[in-house]
Amino acid sequence: MAFDYNEFVTIEGESGSGKSTLLNVIGANDTYEEGELYFNGEPTSHYSESDWEKYREKNIATIFQDFNIIENLTVLENVELALLRLDDKKERRRRAKELIARVGLTEQMNRRGSKLSGGEKQRTVIARALAKDAPIILADEPTGNLDVKASK
Repeated sequence: MAFDYNEFVTIEGESGSGKSTLLNVIGANDTYEEGELYFNGEPTSHYSESDWEKYREKNIATIFQDFNIIENLTVLENVELALLRLDDKKERRRRAKELIARVGLTEQMNRRGSKLSGGEKQRTVIARALAKDAPIILADEPTGNLDVKASK
């Protein structure tokens, strides 16, 4: 299986068929016992834990099925977490607000995660993943908690 740069790929299959496991291997949250994972044409079997951490940090953004939102932070603060690499606080705030608007949560921007609906939490996590500007975005059932309008 190979993926091209800027390619949109969906993986479908029955429950228990390994879809989430595949995403976890690509995202370096799980290991593999057979075969090889190549990234940019290079094998990863020799990667140390430090190499995997760098790989995840630079290349992977994840939209988790169970949100992984920080409940006591606001939508804005949750999205800003992915932008901590930006030294300029004003730019970080501007970019976070832009992404929040993109996912339709401007009115909920100052609400804490614990006060959001499932769909609002999902959109917060999507904005946070987009904020990372990673070349790979892994999404495990990213629209599972969204209504038809929001999932578009």
